[in-house]
Amino acid sequence: MRSRSASLSDGEVKCLMLVAEHLSSKEIAVRLGISSHTVDQRVRRSLHLLGLPTRRHAARWVKQACWPQPANRVQGPNGQNREIGWGPFGQSPVRWLVKVQLPVATPAHLRNTMSIGRRLLWIGLIAVSAFGSGMMYLAGLGSLAKLLR
Repeated sequence: MRSRSASLSDGEVKCLMLVAEHLSSKEIAVRLGISSHTVDQRVRRSLHLLGLPTRRHAARWVKQACWPQPANRVQGPNGQNREIGWGPFGQSPVRWLVKVQLPVATPAHLRNTMSIGRRLLWIGLIAVSAFGSGMMYLAGLGSLAKLLR
């Protein structure tokens, strides 16, 4: 895989990395400051050089070939690699929180690509947080009223 990547230009690799982030050609063009036609040309040339049929395959390839894997991985007793650490899924809390997709646009996620279930989860979390904040506000007002009497 790495020998095939040597034939790709830096611009082609950058375009494929942004394809792996689920960005459209127009979004990639804005991010790189080039035209969407140039992005499409780079992706088509990359697909030809790598011998891959679709952008999705190229995104999977670039994730495997170009993005570094975490250094804190060990081989488990059944031969599977697993990440060591602590927190959910054996990771540190900071690494786990970085992977959480927020319900607002960010530079990494310009479009909403969340599933319906994840959207409903965020709506529920926001509603519960708003309710809790309102209850704390009312409790504070009650305490203030008792102090002023």
